[in-house]
This record gives sequence, structure tokens and C-alpha cells, in this order.
Amino acid sequence: MIHSLALANISHRKARTAMSVSAVCMGICMLITMLGLSHGTLEEVADRVVSVDADLLLLPEERSLVFTSGWPLSPKYKTMIEAITVEGVPAVERAIAASFHQAHLAGQEQRVFAIDRDDFKYFMGPRKWVAGRLYDEGDRFKKLLDAKRNERGAYDPQTVSSEEEQLGCEMVIDSRLARVGGYRVGQQVQYLGRSFTIVGIYQEGAAGRIFVPIQTLRHFLNSGGAWSSIFFVRLSEAVRQRGPAGRKAASRAIWDKTHLRTIEKTAYEGLLHQSFASVYVFINVFSVVVLIFAVFFVLLTTYTMVLERTREIGILKSLGAGRLFLVRQSMTEALILSGVGTVLGMGLSYVAKYLIETYRPLMTVDVAPKFLLLACAVGLLAGVIGSLYPAARVARLDPATALSYE
Repeated sequence: MIHSLALANISHRKARTAMSVSAVCMGICMLITMLGLSHGTLEEVADRVVSVDADLLLLPEERSLVFTSGWPLSPKYKTMIEAITVEGVPAVERAIAASFHQAHLAGQEQRVFAIDRDDFKYFMGPRKWVAGRLYDEGDRFKKLLDAKRNERGAYDPQTVSSEEEQLGCEMVIDSRLARVGGYRVGQQVQYLGRSFTIVGIYQEGAAGRIFVPIQTLRHFLNSGGAWSSIFFVRLSEAVRQRGPAGRKAASRAIWDKTHLRTIEKTAYEGLLHQSFASVYVFINVFSVVVLIFAVFFVLLTTYTMVLERTREIGILKSLGAGRLFLVRQSMTEALILSGVGTVLGMGLSYVAKYLIETYRPLMTVDVAPKFLLLACAVGLLAGVIGSLYPAARVARLDPATALSYE
């Protein structure tokens, strides 16, 4: 009976009910979409970095793992790192130097990974080539620059002609970027104010969407100096077999020798979320705003229904309806409004996911079950809170006064 009366009361004013449900729906949809977009994109980036066949990431102590750039690490670090031992056993199999930069492709900024072609296998992993090949085939550009170096390992960038520089102006991209941007092998794109040729497309999932020869980036941006932004460190098999204890011992040894910030690759996702902590503060604040917004509309609708039915409530009380019955009816109406709005909002979030990933295909929206549960909790809480005052008013109504209400 309670549900029948509640549904009849809600359907009596269809436009008002639709506005209330729509308000809850839009708030829930925005909440789920923001959570899905922020977490989905960051987790997708973290998964790609974790896929690198390395164990540790090294960067200067004061640098951010996410926003590091430039050339803070001199070439001496590579030699120092690869010479480190743990209990007399070589700790490092390879220190992979990488440098980061930005390129504008497929309508948005992309992080460029610059690494030596010999190190690309650590990033490629089990992925396959979709088309083309790796850049700087035969190390032509690398050998050309090495031939110009003096005994200190330096050379004059002015001695490298434009034709010779073009040997290093090659890049490879992942299949997702190629699909979104409509790129193909042999196509030229603008980067660093020059024409770079896309020579290969590899299966998506690697740490970077764009890779170029590290020698090219050093030549154009650092006068050829062999400096780097970060090191990916692959530990020796002997240290790896010791598990977490071996990684921690190697990390301590590297810190003692180099004083570089040492991060275990498996901790990257947590650090990534920490770096964007302010984003989650914003989302938490927004969640509260959504709750207040939904509560306001549910309360307003339910309260208006109580006012309109004051005489009917008096009749019910005079016929023996108790306070609990009337309070339950008022709360049921509020919960139906918030429940329908929540369900529609969850459905609309899938539409938002589809639209975002269609028009911004490099973004990932993860509509995870935990976000749907949070949305349900927010919607339920909005219904309960929004029904409290109208329910209290119903409980306090005097039957005689209610019957005389016009």
C-alpha cells in the first residue's frame, strides 16, 4: 500500500518529478564520469610504465616522477649504477637511460620517450610490430655522431649537416595513437620544428606512445651531451631471485652510491595517484556538492508533495494511520526519486564514457563497480537526508488542523 500511494503521489506532478529525477541523474552521472576518467587515465598510464622490463626507476631526489623533464642526469651515473654490487654480487644488469619531451600529435600533447634503439626491447616486451621497423636502422645516426666526438666524448653540433640530421629524425608510435591520428608508416609529422618520419607502428601498451632515438633529442636539445631525464634499472638475475629483499638491498646500494631517488616500479601507480592528489581532493569536494545538490531537489520535491497533501494526510490520520506509516510513505517517495535518478545517472555515465572515448580516444574512462557502488551510496544518502524534514513535518501534523487546511 505504501509503495502504491508513493508512486501515485510522485506521478501526480510529472514535470516536477522529472526535474527532481533529472537533477539527481546529472549529478550521479558527473560523479561517476569524473572518477572513471581520472582513475582510468592514470591507471592506464601506470600499467604502461609497469610493463617496462625493469625493476627500479631512478631520478634526482627533488624531481617529480610524473613531471620530470630536462637533462638532470649526467652520463657518469650510468657507469656508477652498473658498477654497483650487493654483497659482492653485481646488482645491475643494465641502466637504461631515457629522456622525456612533449610532442603535439593527434590533437593533444603526448609524452615522447627518447631511448637508445638497443634498449627498445625492454619497452617493447611481448608486443608485436604492426607495421614498419625500429628507428635509426643500423645505428647510422648514432655512429655518425660517435665519429665526430673528441676524446672527451663531445662534438660540435654545428658540424652535423641538415642532411645528416635527417638520419635521426625518425620515430615509432603505438597502434592506438596511429589509429586515432590516422598515421601510417612513411608519413611525416612536425616535431622539434623539423619533419620526422614515422618508420614503425607497434602494438599499444608500451610505456610511451612515441619513441625517438635518444641521440636525436640530445643533439637538438642538449648540444649532443649524453645527459638523461631518468634511468630504468634492470637488476641482475642474482638480485632478482632474492625478491623484494633483493630489490630493497639494491635500492639502498644505489642510493648510497648516487643519492638518486630510487623507486620500485611496482610503486609507480601509487606515486602517480599521489602526484595527482589535488585532483582527487577536487573530486571529493565535487562528491559533496553532488550530494547537497541531490538532497536539495529531493527535499524540495518531497516537501512540496507534503504541503499539497496536507488535507489528505489529515484524513489518513483520522482514519487511524499512524505516524510511522506516514513517515515511511514520505521516505519511500524520496527514495524512489533518488533511486530512479541514481539508476538513470549510472546508465548515462556509460553514454558519457562512450562519447569521451569516441571523441577523445586517447582517454580512458573506467566505470568500475566501486564507482557505481559509491554513486548508489550517494543517491541513497540523498534520498534519506532529503526525506527527513518532510517526514518530520508529516509526523507533527495535527489531524484537526490538517483537515481544515485549504
